[in-house]
Amino acid sequence: MIIGEFSPFLDKPVDKAPIISYCICVSVFSETELTKEREKLKKFRIIALLISFAFLSIFLCTSCTTQKFKGKAKATSSHFEMEYSIFTGTKDVTMHLREGDALKIKIETNKGDVSTSIFLPGQSPIYEIEPSKNGDFRVNITKTGDYVIRFRGRKAKGNLEVRAIYSGGTVI
Repeated sequence: MIIGEFSPFLDKPVDKAPIISYCICVSVFSETELTKEREKLKKFRIIALLISFAFLSIFLCTSCTTQKFKGKAKATSSHFEMEYSIFTGTKDVTMHLREGDALKIKIETNKGDVSTSIFLPGQSPIYEIEPSKNGDFRVNITKTGDYVIRFRGRKAKGNLEVRAIYSGGTVI
């Protein structure tokens, strides 16, 4: 603005010096406020990024360990059978068996892996079946107790069956 020029807002001439100092103050004030807003936005972005990362981590970790099963299973105290088109994870079956009893296990895996271990809780397995080994297996029980039959599937498709054969020869 030229000294002596008329302001569109005022009906009298305007001195240039006060306008310049006013503009400098306004621009400094605005820049300070703008910097504060930028800092707030930066903090918000960092917090949003951290929250997103946390949710993504939780999702990825749970999807890695999530058990997947699509099929059907039936169980009694002396019999267990399971047919599945998807089996990823672990399935434990507990049976009370006496010395002299046996387990008859039948595994048929069409796809993926299924391994089996039989043990008394807190002890080493008395019998293990390799992943994807199909067939009929018989396990003789030498000690009375509540045995855990653990099946571990990895992208498996197939079926399995466990039956207790009691020492009198009865297959249940």
